[in-house]
Parts: sequence; C-alpha cells; structure tokens
Amino acid sequence: KKQSVIAELNFLPNMSDDEFEAFLLKRIQMQRYKTAEEFLTGVFNKKLIGLLLKASRIDTDTTISDITEEQFKKLLYVSKHFRIEIQDTNGFEQAQVCAGGVSTSEINPHTMESIYTNALYVTGELLDIDGMCGGYNLQWAWSTGYIAGKHAVKGN
Repeated sequence: KKQSVIAELNFLPNMSDDEFEAFLLKRIQMQRYKTAEEFLTGVFNKKLIGLLLKASRIDTDTTISDITEEQFKKLLYVSKHFRIEIQDTNGFEQAQVCAGGVSTSEINPHTMESIYTNALYVTGELLDIDGMCGGYNLQWAWSTGYIAGKHAVKGN
C-alpha cells in the first residue's frame, strides 16, 4: 500500500528500561576507564554496538565516563526502542518463511496422514510449520516424508 512502516526493535527484551539503566550505571562504576565500544562489548554484538553508539552520537573511542547525560539517555533509549523506517522488502520469491498450510491439528503426527481423508499424507512445507533458517525446513521435509512414506507403504 506504499505506506510508511516503522519497526521498533528492543535489543534487550528481557530487561525493563529501568533494569537496563541500573545495569549500565553499575557497569559504569566498575568500568569507567573503558571506551564506549569496550564498555558495550559482551552486552551487544560488535556490529550492533557501532550502530547504537552512532545513533546515540557517541564516538566509539570516547571513554564511558566522558559521555554526557544526554548521550547516556539516548543510548538507553535506542537500545530498548530502536526505530527504523522500512524502505523496501525483497519479493515473495526471496521469502525465508511463508506461513500457512495444513494445520497440524488435521494430521496424525505419528503417520502424517490426514485425519479427514484416508491415505492422504501431508509433509514438509505443506504443513503450517515455520522453522528457523539453516536447513531446518529441509530436515522437516525429510523427516515427515520418511514417516509418511513408511506408513503409506504399510497401508496403515
């Protein structure tokens, strides 16, 4: 629809804003001599550190004790509420995960046979299963195909 789309990312979803602030303040007390980049190492991925510092207007080489209160507040905010405008997407042919398919509640998980139609076996990406990238969908296809094939030959 060509509408503006803004994504807000929380890079530490298991910490509240207040918990994260307390965490960083305690860390500053113990590591005042470190550069901003060193200070955030172990909290965030190195590539993400550069992005967060840039968004907070903090040089990577700035000693953490030398950042201003305004920079500190900005760092807190962008770490928990990083906003970015989505400018474009790849086409459907580049999709890594496409949701949808036959519900697993309609399949016997021991045989992969439809609970509605005898001798109809549903496997792999025909099922409404979304997996992580990295071969999981292939493994799912092979495993469910094996189960279905084994039971189809037996005739149940």
